[in-house]
Amino acid sequence: MKQIRIYMEGLKAPSARKSLKDARWGLNQFLENSEIPVNRIVIKACRGRPIEEFAEGIEANPDAWCLLLMDADHVIGDQPHSHYAKDDLPVKLKATDEWLENGVQATDDQLHFMVMETEAWFFADLECLDRYFGKGFKQGDLPKRRRVEDIPKGDLVSKLEAASRKSEKGKYEKGTHGPYLLALIDPKKVAKRAPDYGARFLKTLKQKLNERDQ
Repeated sequence: MKQIRIYMEGLKAPSARKSLKDARWGLNQFLENSEIPVNRIVIKACRGRPIEEFAEGIEANPDAWCLLLMDADHVIGDQPHSHYAKDDLPVKLKATDEWLENGVQATDDQLHFMVMETEAWFFADLECLDRYFGKGFKQGDLPKRRRVEDIPKGDLVSKLEAASRKSEKGKYEKGTHGPYLLALIDPKKVAKRAPDYGARFLKTLKQKLNERDQ
C-alpha cells in the first residue's frame, strides 16, 4: 500500500469549487487534531457522486488503500459493513443512493458513515458550537443525547439552525459553517459520543497508517 486516499461526501455551498476545497480543509484539520499525519493521506471531496468516485478511485489507484466517508442519512442495519456487491449493500445505500451496475470490490473497513449526518459529529462537542457561534447561540435548545449517532436526522440541521438563528455567526448553513466546525470540534469527543462509526473511522485510519509503516 503506497498511499491512503479518502473519498468524502462534499458539503454543498453556493460555489461548488469552494465547497469542495473547504470540505477537504475541514476534514484535514479534523484529522490533524486527531494526531493523524495528514501529509500521508490524499483527501478528495466528491460533489454529488461520492460512491462512483470512490469506485473509480479503487480502479485507478490499485496500489492505494481507498476509503469512503459519507453521511448515513438513514438508520443502518445490524450488519452495515457487508461486502458491497450491488445486491448486498448496507441499508443506507440500498435505500438512498445509486450504485454502479456492477459490484465494487471493497473490504468492510473501506466504508465509513457519519451517522446520521455530519452535524451529529458537531453535537458531540457542544462547547465548540457555543464558542464558534458566539453570543445569542442557544446551546440549551440542542438535543442532549449522550450518543449523537442516535439523534434523529430530522433534528440535526433543524435544531442547529434554530439554536444559531440569533447568534453572531447567524443561522447555521451546512456549506458555510460545516467545514469550520469540522475543523474545530474535538476528535476525542467525537470518538466518545459517536462510538460506533465516528470512533471506528479514526481507529481504522490509524491502523492503516501503522500497517503502511511496517
